[in-house]
Amino acid sequence: MTAAEGTLAAIAGYAATAPVDHERARLLLADHLACVAAAQSAPLAPAAALAVRAHSGDRDDIFWPARIHPGSVVWPVILAMPGGPVAEAAAAGYEAAAVTAAWLGEAHAARWHATATAGHAGAAAAAAVLLAGTRDPDAIAAAVGLALTTAGGIGQTMRERSPAAAWHRAAAALAGLEAARAAAWGLRPPSGVLDGPAGVGALLGASGVGVPLGVAGPPPTAAGALAQTAIRPYPVNGFAQSAVAAVLALRAKVSTVDPLEVSVAPLVAATGPTLWWDLAATVARAWVSPDPFHLVPDRPPLDVRVHADEGRPVQSVRLWPAGQPEDAVEVDAAPGGPGPETVALAERKWAAMHALEVRTLWTLAASAVGDGDVTPSLRALGLG
Repeated sequence: MTAAEGTLAAIAGYAATAPVDHERARLLLADHLACVAAAQSAPLAPAAALAVRAHSGDRDDIFWPARIHPGSVVWPVILAMPGGPVAEAAAAGYEAAAVTAAWLGEAHAARWHATATAGHAGAAAAAAVLLAGTRDPDAIAAAVGLALTTAGGIGQTMRERSPAAAWHRAAAALAGLEAARAAAWGLRPPSGVLDGPAGVGALLGASGVGVPLGVAGPPPTAAGALAQTAIRPYPVNGFAQSAVAAVLALRAKVSTVDPLEVSVAPLVAATGPTLWWDLAATVARAWVSPDPFHLVPDRPPLDVRVHADEGRPVQSVRLWPAGQPEDAVEVDAAPGGPGPETVALAERKWAAMHALEVRTLWTLAASAVGDGDVTPSLRALGLG
């Protein structure tokens, strides 16, 4: 094919050259397998079933800079296509998803489900690498461009905290996988799929609300997504991971408090329809639970006052006993990201999920990443 140009070429280029971190790939694949194994089987095609199951407990991994969940889209494609360079496919898939989401920007994320949209690119990039046996930027561009012609995922799903978010992941995985196959067969996307006056950028918001059609967003930049994607160790929603870390830090300083005050970004402060999305309830449950990996099932009678701070990053949490600001603790980054403590957090998470044994998860992930054999993983998940 003729080499892609503009934004599509940039995304494909970053996917083709993203650093391949085998250790991080093993960790993220093992985490994906743990999430899938802890969920019920689904009567869907393999890639769709894996994506739905990975999100069933809302514990799939997260790339914080763009607030997307690449693993629940990329790994189902890799596991559905036995053979090939697994770590390279993962690096390409994570990078394509992250770069696409970052390029689409906050205006897009406010109206669309960014994991769904960017997930089309991530799934297609990973599948293209497996089909080609190498990270060929032209093959990646053809697959990503074709997948993005049908990308979407309505934002109302996220506003309502709807379980349809799992289907968004499945649809992205399926579309990306089949787009890569169609591109390998010879189908090609329109040349302006991203930058054209009616392309993804103009229609879905790369440039921001109110910007005329045809005005492209800023050029994409590399994300280093495979190494930077975090797991969600605690049994709470992604936005509340830092809050649990703050509770643990404050409990080490003071023993008894009532009430507590917590300052978070407005997006985190928003209360949802269930305990899962209720930050005050999460903080209270974490405070009284001896083990942060096994929270008490109901909200205890602990007064937690939530403050929405417009200037606070989404991962950042400040927690203090009411009337004692001098005892406040700050958590600036959610647990589970790059760092020496992540493996221990991951293993405690997996053990608490009562799915596959921790040693089994590491063995399955090592086999897949090391030699491309995903068959044992599929069998362990009941899909082989």
